[in-house]
Amino acid sequence: MDRRTRINLKLFIRRFKKNYEYYTNLYSGKNCQMYLDQFERDNLKLAQVLFGREGVRMMKEYIKSLHLST
Repeated sequence: MDRRTRINLKLFIRRFKKNYEYYTNLYSGKNCQMYLDQFERDNLKLAQVLFGREGVRMMKEYIKSLHLST
């Protein structure tokens, strides 16, 4: 992965974090987890298209760290 792609992936992950926090605050109760799961799946598909296998791996690591921190 070249430098430019790595920087774009970091920006993608930063945007994902902001949107994840927004959705967490927007939805409450049992529906919250359903929306967050769908949001994660959609972003993993997008990472696959934009950044390939390496992008998906980094996104999965980041999502796993989000789940561990909450």
